[in-house]
Amino acid sequence: MTIYNSRLGALAVIFTKVEFDSSVSCSAELKDIVLGYIVILLLSILVESVVTIISLRGSILETEPRSAIQYLLYIRGGK
Repeated sequence: MTIYNSRLGALAVIFTKVEFDSSVSCSAELKDIVLGYIVILLLSILVESVVTIISLRGSILETEPRSAIQYLLYIRGGK
């Protein structure tokens, strides 16, 4: 999680502190790319957190509470 947090922090600093000139097309595209990367990173952190929470349910013999984990792993693998 610390890798995610450091990347997210760096991207947040870039997004808030860098002056993106909207009259220059590549600067506007760079702002959109950074924003998109932040959104994808936040979604990835969210999916990892949900996988962790669901993985902690049940016990070795009681697997029913973790039955939804297979779908989350497909989502996680598809990113």
